[in-house]
Amino acid sequence: MSAHAFDVEKLKMLLQSRPPSSVADPAAYLAQLAAAAAEVEGWVTAARFVLASRGLNGEVTLSPAMREQFEEVAAFAMVLFLNVSPESIAEHEAEATRLDPAAGNAFGETMRRARVVLYWLSAKTLPQLWKTLPQLWKAARSRIAASPRELEEFTMIQHQIEGLDSLGKLDADWDGEGAPAPSAWAMRSARDAFWDLSLSRLAPDEIEADVNGGVALLLYAAKSARRVWVRCPNEGEPKAVLHGDPELGARSIPLSAGWERSVADYLEPT
Repeated sequence: MSAHAFDVEKLKMLLQSRPPSSVADPAAYLAQLAAAAAEVEGWVTAARFVLASRGLNGEVTLSPAMREQFEEVAAFAMVLFLNVSPESIAEHEAEATRLDPAAGNAFGETMRRARVVLYWLSAKTLPQLWKTLPQLWKAARSRIAASPRELEEFTMIQHQIEGLDSLGKLDADWDGEGAPAPSAWAMRSARDAFWDLSLSRLAPDEIEADVNGGVALLLYAAKSARRVWVRCPNEGEPKAVLHGDPELGARSIPLSAGWERSVADYLEPT
């Protein structure tokens, strides 16, 4: 625990502070933000390993000692990040963007991705992970509750995770018409797809069992009839079906690297 104490305090001082009204040394300031983002990214990686080792997102086998180490790092990251003001992070992002748009965007994306990953961690590992840090966890939950925006986002992700998990408990003939229950493969594919969408700030409008077998995640465009159906079958590779635009027609894409950005661009074209 003490091995990470210095980094925790260093990050806390930076992320909880407001950016200076006039940055005397832009290069040093941007380097400081980049270092903070790199540290947070490392902690997010630890959080992802914790989730995967518990079979919650992907599958990773860790030794007890390695899991304990990752959980310790993830716990500190969780407690720190949820006690940091999102307004402070937004101000640092704005200042960094003013000085260097690329650097500001990179910092902001890392912080947004971190918050979503840590929401996942908090929603999926209670109460096991927080037995050793009850007071810190209580403070972190209080921090979430104090911000309507954060509470709404956290609650939405938590409810969607719980809803997705419940599909794995369905029995065959769950619809009364012979529909097969979602398989372990389908559930894993759906969790991975939901994970990718979450990190890109895309929330499925519906998550449901597929009567043909598997799990479906549905997303609807806010300003058009475009739809995306992410189908995770009981067997075979999952795909995202993009449809609803008569000019473009329907097409499907595999859930390979970057697929979620294709979904975002289809639903809300720039």
